[in-house]
Amino acid sequence: NKDFADRIEQIISSTPEWCGLVLYEPQIDRRTNYFKVLKSQTEYKEFNELDVHGLAKWLVEQAKKDSGELSFADANYLVQRLGTNQTLLYNELQKLLTYNRKITRQTIDELTEATPQSRIFELLNAAFSDQKQKALRLYGEQRAQKVEPQEVLAMIVWQLRLIALAKYAGQKSPAQISKDSGASEYPLKSAKTLAERVTEEKLQQLVDYILELDLKAKTTSLDLDEALKTYIVTI
Repeated sequence: NKDFADRIEQIISSTPEWCGLVLYEPQIDRRTNYFKVLKSQTEYKEFNELDVHGLAKWLVEQAKKDSGELSFADANYLVQRLGTNQTLLYNELQKLLTYNRKITRQTIDELTEATPQSRIFELLNAAFSDQKQKALRLYGEQRAQKVEPQEVLAMIVWQLRLIALAKYAGQKSPAQISKDSGASEYPLKSAKTLAERVTEEKLQQLVDYILELDLKAKTTSLDLDEALKTYIVTI
């Protein structure tokens, strides 16, 4: 808080040498005197979240440290499959290494469960590639895993929002789009790939259609499960 920030120099100077004082700041304004004091009078360190490339590199290094083998391509696939939660990635890496010191894409598929978000991206990717049966199969897998239609709809809306951000950003990189919009860079990379394969007119139709389904699901007795199957086929 402001009072703490104003008294930071006094707090630091009054801390005895035998006592370790740890200050954790998830976000900090670099323009403030508070930041300048921390920077100059403490062992200031930044621990930034790793991007997809950084996480894949970290996984390769971690596997090697634990006497295992993991290629960069397969590490990148693991991140795409599970997301960017570093703790989850570490735990899954340990599970894979316990099974076999040489990690392959096959063992990743056999021993890890893809996040619903990555499955929905795969679903849209299949639909945009005119692989309707595969898209419907992926939807069926989500339902079999007790993911409700409303949850699937919400994830599709989220993915379409990212695709729209990428589409209307023109030649901007995912990193720049992330900076401008506040959205995570990791899913934007995948969204940009899909954005290149859909016209603005088609994207607008898909957004309008899914929002109409959302409204009807909340205000009528619409069978959302069947409606989503129809939606997937029309993509």
